Amino acid sequence: MNEVQMINYKSKNTYLGLGKDIVSPKIMYQTKKEKKMRATLLHKLFELLQNTEPFSQVNDLSFWLKVSNQVLSNTELKMYLHPNKIARFVDRYAPDWKEQTM
Repeated sequence: MNEVQMINYKSKNTYLGLGKDIVSPKIMYQTKKEKKMRATLLHKLFELLQNTEPFSQVNDLSFWLKVSNQVLSNTELKMYLHPNKIARFVDRYAPDWKEQTM
């Protein structure tokens, strides 16, 4: 068994012989699944912001998109998807949101 084959045998996710990384299908699936979940969470967040006073006064959704991209994890984003917790999201990530209503 040559060195490249031995490396592949030890680590099936990385092929170091030619300097190329092979991404495991499981990792790719998780990434696609996380992206789809993120899109769903953002949609729900925007819907909540549009239907919650006084935050619905912000007409430019790109402002909320920019703000929501500051939330790094889907778990944290999911935490704010409740009418009682949306104000906490706004206070933490968009304290200057009122400037967008003028």
